[in-house]
Amino acid sequence: MIDRSQQIAARVFAIATLLSLVLIMIAFTRWYGPFLVWEHDAETARNFAAHEHFVHFYVVSAVIYGVGMIAIPAALYVMFGAVSRGLALFASFTRLLYVAM
Repeated sequence: MIDRSQQIAARVFAIATLLSLVLIMIAFTRWYGPFLVWEHDAETARNFAAHEHFVHFYVVSAVIYGVGMIAIPAALYVMFGAVSRGLALFASFTRLLYVAM
């Protein structure tokens, strides 16, 4: 039987996953990616210096993404805890590895 904490954890998992991924995709494509010049590091550095506020927006977005990615293993642990503590620890640990990489 699914208890209340698992329902809340499932909602947290769904919302955190969706919002985090959408946020980082938008942040990269609008505030970071356009200023990258592949194979030309000096020009990339000049672009970042000229558009410093966009880089700040990207860094803040990346931090919010990181917080969302930390909430996901906690939700996985709560959701899978009733099935198997080992499975819950494995799911949480692998997600934390993903975040660390």
